[in-house]
Amino acid sequence: MEAGPVKTQAVRLLDVFVVGPFMLWAAVEGRELGPRARGFLGLLGLLTISYNGVNYLEVKRMQETDVLTDAWRLR
Repeated sequence: MEAGPVKTQAVRLLDVFVVGPFMLWAAVEGRELGPRARGFLGLLGLLTISYNGVNYLEVKRMQETDVLTDAWRLR
């Protein structure tokens, strides 16, 4: 299998465990930011975690059933 899907899975995990939580932390602790900016940053953090978490699980499920592997070979 080529590195394409594997690389994107690593990026998704980085988004779920580093980028998203950092955004949430900045929204909570960012005293210099205005309330709208903090709310927007918190919302983006939650959306980043949920979107990439769901996509990670979906691609992992597809890899386990060889759906993704077969589609990747067709390219």
